[in-house]
Amino acid sequence: MKPDDEHDLSDSVTLLPPLPPGVANDRRKEARCVTNLPLRLTSGSGEIIPAVICNLGAGGLLATADVRFSLLLPPPNGARFDSEFFLDDLEVRNVLLEIVRVKKQNQHLIELGCQFVQLPSSLTASIRARVGSRRAPARRQLP
Repeated sequence: MKPDDEHDLSDSVTLLPPLPPGVANDRRKEARCVTNLPLRLTSGSGEIIPAVICNLGAGGLLATADVRFSLLLPPPNGARFDSEFFLDDLEVRNVLLEIVRVKKQNQHLIELGCQFVQLPSSLTASIRARVGSRRAPARRQLP
């Protein structure tokens, strides 16, 4: 490559601004919003485990749970739980979550990376719309 060609290449590169605060990108290309919502997990045996949703997207969520609440915690990857939570006026009930990642935060708290399993398309669209409205920053007009 000639020195002049290198200069031309750098002129065609556009740097994108960083994501606004409160937005995380999912590996599955779904936008997520940071939140603090209560989550109820129910095991196959009917045991109820409380957790807190830290971030949420149309493909899944990241939750924090206290291992002292259940002998089932920490769950293995692939474990499934029925879940229930509320996002604004949207009631999300009896939705199956699969654990895809478990990370220890401290002595008692763990992070649970979860993906939705067979989420109805209408619910996926509703979650996506609400996540989008929560993460949209106010735009400033340039002078």
